[in-house]
Amino acid sequence: MPDALFVLVSFAVHMSLALWIGGAVFFGALAAPRVFGAAPSRTQAGEIVGGMVGAFAKWKLGCMAVLILGTWFRYARWEAWNDWIAVRFTLVAAACVLEILATHGVGPRIMAAREELHSAGLDFDGDPADPRRRRFRRLHGMVMGLQSLAVLCAAGALLTFF
Repeated sequence: MPDALFVLVSFAVHMSLALWIGGAVFFGALAAPRVFGAAPSRTQAGEIVGGMVGAFAKWKLGCMAVLILGTWFRYARWEAWNDWIAVRFTLVAAACVLEILATHGVGPRIMAAREELHSAGLDFDGDPADPRRRRFRRLHGMVMGLQSLAVLCAAGALLTFF
């Protein structure tokens, strides 16, 4: 008979990784391109996708909390320290740090850049050479890069739980 607590902790860890990785892939590969393709303007598409991403950020924080607690509890209760566990902890830590940096470090700067565009009466369909639009695109690229690395680390961590 399997240890019910081990199964529950492992399930919680796997679900948190599945929601995090799956949600990121869904938004990045399916939802955002579809919305940007269907919306009448980039500005409207950005507002729609931005709202979804903001809501998903709260889910990711919950997933990170479950992942960190589950990883630590699983190690403390059932596992002995070895290189595999060290890789797991490194990947979990890297994924969480990268995601927090993207969401709470660069994210507010994106919101400020977006507000600056809005205050100037600019949208995202105008002159791409405008320095305010370039700043927004640069920050957006930073967030996308950080979040992509975070998802890759989370996927790597998932492999270490089997």
